[in-house]
Amino acid sequence: MSISWNFIDITQAGAPVLLAVFLVMSIMDGVSGLGEKRIVISGYVRRTIKYSDLDQITLINAPLTSNKSYVVMELQSKGHVYYIRFAKGMEDVIATLKKHLGNDVGIKIESL
Repeated sequence: MSISWNFIDITQAGAPVLLAVFLVMSIMDGVSGLGEKRIVISGYVRRTIKYSDLDQITLINAPLTSNKSYVVMELQSKGHVYYIRFAKGMEDVIATLKKHLGNDVGIKIESL
């Protein structure tokens, strides 16, 4: 829309700036995971969730091919639901979660 209204002049500095913003947003979108004190949820607005704020965790083992699979983690915290996908095995994800979670957070395991 801004291009059609001539707010950004593509012939000058507009196109490289637009491309740079798109690339930075794409890189930021791909960073998420489990930290020492918090879980990092990626997206255009990055969010962190304390392990103590979690209500329920559901791990879903999703087969990708005959040899590979990935784990989808569904997090429920304060009425919100978040999803993270891991390329690790189910055992690795569970072991990492148990290091940081208290006994009051339930882990439910499902499979597709």
